[in-house]
Amino acid sequence: MYHKDKIQHILRDMHKHGAEVGALKELYRQILLAPPEKWLLLNPNVLAVKMDMEQTAMLDLIILGVLCGLFEMQWDMACPHCHGISDHSHDIAGISPENHCEVCKTDYENFADETVFVSISLNPALFTQTPPAPPSPRKIDPRVQSVTALDMIRAPLFRTYFSSNAPAVDQSVKIRSVTVLFTDLIRSTEMYSRLGDMQAYTFVKQHFDRLFKEITAHSGGVIKTIGDAVMAIFREPTDALKAAFALKEAINKLLESRRMDTKNHGLRVGISSGTALIVNMNDVLDLFGTTVNVASRILKYSESDSIAVSTGLINDAGVSELVSEKEWTLVIQKEKLKGVPGISDVGIIRPRGRWLSRWSK
Repeated sequence: MYHKDKIQHILRDMHKHGAEVGALKELYRQILLAPPEKWLLLNPNVLAVKMDMEQTAMLDLIILGVLCGLFEMQWDMACPHCHGISDHSHDIAGISPENHCEVCKTDYENFADETVFVSISLNPALFTQTPPAPPSPRKIDPRVQSVTALDMIRAPLFRTYFSSNAPAVDQSVKIRSVTVLFTDLIRSTEMYSRLGDMQAYTFVKQHFDRLFKEITAHSGGVIKTIGDAVMAIFREPTDALKAAFALKEAINKLLESRRMDTKNHGLRVGISSGTALIVNMNDVLDLFGTTVNVASRILKYSESDSIAVSTGLINDAGVSELVSEKEWTLVIQKEKLKGVPGISDVGIIRPRGRWLSRWSK
């Protein structure tokens, strides 16, 4: 049924790339248990349930599986009305802006967070015989949470190994709702002058390590770094807000370890929520649009003890509930943001009192 020696070789390779032995043993067991047809165009979340793994850990395991040749990945475009698969692609470049559903006789737009889903298949070379053809026509089961394209691109390992898997240069993929977070070190030039080149380089590297760790821990994904700044995305605004306070505290602790003033130094954070586009920027996957621009523009209104948020977060019910629960303060100010028409509301969120870890938990 399966080439066990080939599978075992790939699993060893996955371990070299960081996959845990326990997860690999269970994955091998699941492969041998299931008949070939079960390993065709599988929803990764179904495998996550079978293996009792969280989605983030499962996506990392699958990404390493794709990298090492265990799995093939497919991007399915599903009709939002009947959930039938209208088209599919083996890379992001093949995701079309819109599709036509023959069943519903209607056209629909593709959104990375709503109508484009990820499925996986065991590599055909690992079957001892020609694998059976996948079922046709196929449907996305609305009763089972599926992995969206947005879920996949914010997975840390996807950005590590497949950042060049991007839309065609003249194409883009829409996201209906995403939360974008930008960071920036306060008075970094002054800090670098004080530390010197070698110490400054070490500090920036340690600062990135802490930011990446906290962003991942709060269900976010780093899209890129710009100098000593980070751009990350989250599905939920509340996750981004919790991450923001955790990021600030992590950098404050790093500054304190170097006996540096956390009142005049620290981390600025700007967060915006709304639509965006997945684009190809210099052959690397990137995000573009007003939501991204606003997050970067409001960054300057954040200080060492505050976070700047856009209208999308100010009006979000989950954010309002979180602010009230944590007893944070929210002050709204009117600002003219460069490149954004009109006057914008910018929310400034502060915790009460001194920085304590309980505010970011």
